[in-house]
Amino acid sequence: MSSEAVRLFRRMQILGVKPDEISMVMVLSACADLGALELGRWVESYIKREKIEMNKELCNSLIAMFAKCGDVNNALKVFRNMPESKRTVVSWTLFIFWYGIAWPWSGGHFTV
Repeated sequence: MSSEAVRLFRRMQILGVKPDEISMVMVLSACADLGALELGRWVESYIKREKIEMNKELCNSLIAMFAKCGDVNNALKVFRNMPESKRTVVSWTLFIFWYGIAWPWSGGHFTV
């Protein structure tokens, strides 16, 4: 299912259909499921390049994708760059959960 989502995303691009925030959330979720960190990084750069609005759902999807793919530092970076007004219980829970998994390898401390 996730690989099909990535395939459809690529098809959208070929056809010239500009994805919206919801499309980006779905493809980031697929990247997380597939462990496709490089594709997830490309999607993040695409979001920035195309100036797609970084709503709370998109920020949370980036946090989850980076964390699930083992890139807790970039998950933290996205979390830190989120305006306080966009941080929800989902944002905090994602971050706490994934950082907790990485804690033994993180040096034991972080600041938000």
